[in-house]
Amino acid sequence: MNKQLENSSLIETKRNFGLDVMRSCAILLVLLQHGQFFISKSETQLSYVQLFNLIDGVSIFFVLSGFLIGRNLVKEFIYKEITFQSILNFWLRRWLRTIPSYYLVLTIVLILTVIINKQDTFSVHFQYYFFLQNITFEISKFYPEAWSLSIEEWFYFTFPIFVILFSLLLKFNKKNRFLFVILLFLIVPFLFRLVFWQENPSIDVRKIVVYRLDAIVYGVLMAFITSLTNFNSKKWRFILLILGLFLLGIFTLNPYNWKSFFSPINFVFESISICLFIPFLMNLRELKWESINRAVRFISTRSYALYLVNLSLIQGLVLNQLKFKFQFFSQSEIVIYLLFWVLCFLFADFIYRYFEKPILIWRDSIT
Repeated sequence: MNKQLENSSLIETKRNFGLDVMRSCAILLVLLQHGQFFISKSETQLSYVQLFNLIDGVSIFFVLSGFLIGRNLVKEFIYKEITFQSILNFWLRRWLRTIPSYYLVLTIVLILTVIINKQDTFSVHFQYYFFLQNITFEISKFYPEAWSLSIEEWFYFTFPIFVILFSLLLKFNKKNRFLFVILLFLIVPFLFRLVFWQENPSIDVRKIVVYRLDAIVYGVLMAFITSLTNFNSKKWRFILLILGLFLLGIFTLNPYNWKSFFSPINFVFESISICLFIPFLMNLRELKWESINRAVRFISTRSYALYLVNLSLIQGLVLNQLKFKFQFFSQSEIVIYLLFWVLCFLFADFIYRYFEKPILIWRDSIT
């Protein structure tokens, strides 16, 4: 028991407050974007909720995830000898972090869908358990938030393989080989996306794995750059922050943004602008108001569970059933909207406390 408490404390002390702020902002943005479906489409409300769509919350998660795992990859593949054991250890840590909670919520959603619709859908949706649902085509309407998880898992799996492969084929030093793989993941998916989008502009390419594997590698590139440069210095932190805000402004405020939001180049501008915030946030210290610090840590630690439950489980199943069963909920937008937030945090907190956190503690004990 004491060892579990020590491991639990270790999980908390390893956290970086600035990155927790970034993670908290990302999940709150996702909830605001998903929650807008409860609000009527009057002109005033529509103008209000569109503010939440200026930047994709999932893109922040992609870059942040890439940066966090990128620091580990730099340490393992550049400053240590690459071994099959190190690759297995990396996969094990990532899969124990992401897959158990995903399987839990996916299974609940699948069971509830079968009960409500009174038909067996497992044979149709079994590919979700293997992240095959959006490899080369658009995801179905069943559990749609899984599109981003599929992109992440395939990136975690393929990137180390390419690092090992090119370490055998190329005679470059470790840093150059690692950078070569980063550039490969930046360029090839972008070119695929560009060609596909020109032929199929109506299809949402941002949710298809082969066209979005570059989304996470921007964070890896930032981890690689910051490990080799002095971008963490005070001067560079503010220069990059201002540059990131400038690029984000160009991306979000141009008059053609809504028309071209899913165009291939917009993903590039968005990811780069998010990357430029990281050195500033990495050095952001906790505020003097402890209540705000606790709120940031609370939201950050529950962010993954919040992402898993908010759309299909809470909004698509629980709240839709309440609206169907009770007329009061179907007539009161503000009540159902507030209930959306409350249930999201209640479900996410339960999953984090009694499922996700114990698995993380066990993971740290075996890896």
